[in-house]
Amino acid sequence: PNGVADPTVSEPPAPPRMVQKKQTPTILFLGTMLESKGPLVLVEALGLLQRRGVEFHAVFAGPWRGSLTQERFDEAVSASNLSSAVQHVGPVYGKAKSETLLSADIMAFPTHYENEAFPLVVLEGMAAGLVPVTSNIAALPDIVEGVGECVPPQDAAALADALQKYLVNPELLHHSKLKARSKYESQFTQQHF
Repeated sequence: PNGVADPTVSEPPAPPRMVQKKQTPTILFLGTMLESKGPLVLVEALGLLQRRGVEFHAVFAGPWRGSLTQERFDEAVSASNLSSAVQHVGPVYGKAKSETLLSADIMAFPTHYENEAFPLVVLEGMAAGLVPVTSNIAALPDIVEGVGECVPPQDAAALADALQKYLVNPELLHHSKLKARSKYESQFTQQHF
């Protein structure tokens, strides 16, 4: 297994934040804004969640690649009436990346990239105490076993269901965040690698 740096090292260490009923959970997509990494599938799933009345805030962070452009993404967000719940913040690096990770609750990575193997971004999310919700391809089922959810790639309904499980249950979200961080500490640190 790979290992990644601990994003809490440069920040004051703190346990994953507890989601209170008054707080809106944040879903983070972090990575290349490439269609096969799943950002448009996530937008579709978020549209389903909004129609179900589930509250969330979603942040997409990463550079544009391939045929997915800012315009196409914005059109998808607008078509799903998500403009007030979704934002793209562009690429984040260094301290900004750590802050982005530490400000979220769920790492959504619905990839269907044909060469996916052992995505470090999911480890980075777990290191920051994010619940991973991802695709059941490559090494992802092994990475997130016991701490998150894997769904079939390009299945927006299954993705929405998996996200909703955590978004509507603050206690489950909190405990799953702690479990994700614990699994990172026991298996995916740079020292373990």
